[in-house]
Amino acid sequence: MEISLRKAAALQLAIGEALKELPLDTALTVSIYDQDPEAKIAAKVSAWEGAIKRRAGLLDALYGIRVGMGAANQAIGVGDRLAELARLERDIQLYTQLSRNEPREASDILKAKTDRLRSREPAPTGRFGGADLQETVQAGLFGQAEIDGFRSELRRLTRRRQQLKDELLELNASTRITLSPESVTILKAEELI
Repeated sequence: MEISLRKAAALQLAIGEALKELPLDTALTVSIYDQDPEAKIAAKVSAWEGAIKRRAGLLDALYGIRVGMGAANQAIGVGDRLAELARLERDIQLYTQLSRNEPREASDILKAKTDRLRSREPAPTGRFGGADLQETVQAGLFGQAEIDGFRSELRRLTRRRQQLKDELLELNASTRITLSPESVTILKAEELI
């Protein structure tokens, strides 16, 4: 039986949930009113052994799917695309911050601000200590042209990210893996396919 990578990923999650549901506890509460505690324990052991067999089959199917998905992902270059996508996310974070900067003021305005601060009268000393004098001026590093360049780069990166996501979605829907007959039997018995 062939399934898409998208279906295989969903099937892995379903198998994980089925594994969590298995009754694998190794203790049993026996009441003082039970007529035959040994029979109750034997029934519990039998159920536990059945659950262990189901677990083994489900794990075989799960790891068979993982191996198939890994080989398919390698063959179609999913790992390379995911690495590029991770890099794009980091670059998008940086260029988002850079594009939000205020542009640098003209140099004559910056000079006027610093000259004004330098030439002002000192404030009188207050009752509780010295005056709070401003001695610095904030200056941006980038002009409007550079900020526009950051915004343009951010748009390019965002388009590439969307293109990669679309490619990955298409590959996950179109690439198929083959389930072993044993896995198909187990998954049908568990009503997962």
